[in-house]
Amino acid sequence: TGTLPADWVDQQVKRIDRTDGDIETLVQRIAHIRTWSYVSHRNDWLDDAAHWQGRARAIEERLSDALHDRLTQRFVDRRAAMLTKALGDGIDLIAAVTRNGEVKVEGHYVGRLDGLTFIPDAMADKTHEKALMTAARRALSREMPMRVRRLVDSPDDAFRLREDGKVLWHDHAVGRLVAGAAPDRPRVVALRNDLIEGSEKEEIERRLQALVQARVRDALAPLYRAEEAKLEAGGRGLVFELLTDLGMVPAERVKSQLAHLDKADRGRLTALGIRFGTETVYMPALMKAPVVALKTLLWATHQSLDPVPPAPDAARVSLAVEPERARGFYQAAGFVPVGRHAIRVDILERFAADLRRRTKDGPCPVEGPLASLIGVGLDDLEPIVRALGGYRLVKGESDDGKPLLQ
Repeated sequence: TGTLPADWVDQQVKRIDRTDGDIETLVQRIAHIRTWSYVSHRNDWLDDAAHWQGRARAIEERLSDALHDRLTQRFVDRRAAMLTKALGDGIDLIAAVTRNGEVKVEGHYVGRLDGLTFIPDAMADKTHEKALMTAARRALSREMPMRVRRLVDSPDDAFRLREDGKVLWHDHAVGRLVAGAAPDRPRVVALRNDLIEGSEKEEIERRLQALVQARVRDALAPLYRAEEAKLEAGGRGLVFELLTDLGMVPAERVKSQLAHLDKADRGRLTALGIRFGTETVYMPALMKAPVVALKTLLWATHQSLDPVPPAPDAARVSLAVEPERARGFYQAAGFVPVGRHAIRVDILERFAADLRRRTKDGPCPVEGPLASLIGVGLDDLEPIVRALGGYRLVKGESDDGKPLLQ
């Protein structure tokens, strides 16, 4: 017929389509399949040349992958053997850390530095992991103290406090928040690192502690100004409660302090940005989105929550309450749980004032704007108004059939 028989070609190709064997065997098979690839591109030599082209290409790719794996393993084995022998003989190893963080010993890649964390080469065999870490320790014996010094001397803008409570240095995690004596005083611990001495770890923690405390004091500055103000006992007690709850407390809980608050202290506290609502005492300055995110993190850290729940959207006027979330989570974010919803504190106080205004002369019809103020539907309104001073809805008693609020 002038073409090669398909079954005979199939037998020849099948002999090559194997990925076992050593490096030399795989190299030979790749050479052989490339011959068949050449044959498959001679359209007059084979029937259905496109089929054989695709098959030859797929086999060459499998063989190339297998060859890469064998070469990598040979490199890893030789590296491990060299390091093990050199360490056993007590030979001084030449080590270096490249600009992009690669750690090399005697020219062999053993891992990389991510900030202060050494990440061993993922290709390393578990049986040689000890030798690799020992070599890395020697390689980094001079580098790590220098990196620690650079971290300690870095300006504040080199650090970032992430939403999950990790402290980042140039985008590398180096520490994390843990519960401290109070929500606004978290402790900072350095991430575990076997390459850092105890004294260096303490230096890192002191630097990170100072950084975090400065960030907290800056975000909660209005609260600290109130804490430092000259106040009588009632005023000091109220500010203490506000600081404990990160800027907002239910009025019922501090009614004793409010009862002992004289006119002068109330005026001073008002001037310091504290608002006295009927439902809460709060500071509007602490309701900006970045501050809300930090307060939520501080509360979650003090509760030792892991993972840290995401902060509510500070722009929302209300949220559906998630049953697994504690009341303190919403309060730290500036929301007050009422019924099945958590309402932003400033909106709640406006809503409560509106309720009082509407009902001062007796029952009044319930209108859409009343519910829209707090971002809920009319069906969700009743449990909210019941929780606010015992209001209730009397259905079907108005002239137009709408429920009455009384």
